[in-house]
Amino acid sequence: MRQDVFEKIINQDVAFFDARRTGDLISRLQADTAKIENALASQVALLLKSAIYDVIVLFMFFKISWKMTLFTLAIMLPTMCFGPVYGRAMRRLQKDISDGKAAASSLAEEAFSNVRTVKAFATEDRECAGYAEKNDHVFSKAREAALCYGFFQFVMQFVMFGSLDALVYFAAYLNSENELTIGEFTSFQFYMFSFLLNFMLMASVVGEVLGVFGTAAAIAEIFLYKSRVNTTGGVPVSAETAEVGTLTLSSLEFKYPTKQDIQVLNSVSIKVEKNKTIALVGTSGCGKSTIIQLVERFYDPDAGQV
Repeated sequence: MRQDVFEKIINQDVAFFDARRTGDLISRLQADTAKIENALASQVALLLKSAIYDVIVLFMFFKISWKMTLFTLAIMLPTMCFGPVYGRAMRRLQKDISDGKAAASSLAEEAFSNVRTVKAFATEDRECAGYAEKNDHVFSKAREAALCYGFFQFVMQFVMFGSLDALVYFAAYLNSENELTIGEFTSFQFYMFSFLLNFMLMASVVGEVLGVFGTAAAIAEIFLYKSRVNTTGGVPVSAETAEVGTLTLSSLEFKYPTKQDIQVLNSVSIKVEKNKTIALVGTSGCGKSTIIQLVERFYDPDAGQV
């Protein structure tokens, strides 16, 4: 997966990198993929194992007493309704935490790579304050996630172990009606303990598994991005075209994807014959570098043709 993410990033067009910082992409490639890898390697396996075991135990429940089984499921209904709400909250929080870590990594990468500029202008305190702001945002979201996890665990344990007391009273009623023997209730309790252990294990890992969906959403944005300039495919330059060697720019119009409010080029036309040398001369910001980037096809023009 990490290889796929890297290949997808490196094959994006330049506009993709204009809109994203290097630290953000590094965080997606390393931290986010590591989190998904950990969940798939261990948490998902535990979740599936516990879920399969509980399904088998439910079958044994129905075999012993269908009334006791329906009573048990009715007691557990609040946790089943609470689970989806908890899942949505964890996905949102994990997405915010992932984005916050990426923003902090981006700020640190920029400061470290330009450390001479930081030293020259003595902006260490400003950089530290900026990183602290990003880090505090991650901490606040992580604290919210911890509170959600703690409340979810409290509800699960309260309902699960509280159901044991309710089962004793209901089993006594069934026994008085000669619908359940002491041996059947003992067997039911034995399976109930196994059921609760695996159900609590599911509850402990479901937060991690659901949180992965929030992390995966950030990576999915990379895969869903559609590049305007593809790095593969296309029509090869023919030998005849290469022999002619004429470079023609016809009525070019262009705005940078991240600065759509600024018209950089407006109806620019240039023709350069083979083996000729020209110079682009103009004031700063008039579009000289932009023309070179269009010739190299870092971008495609909004109108006109190269």
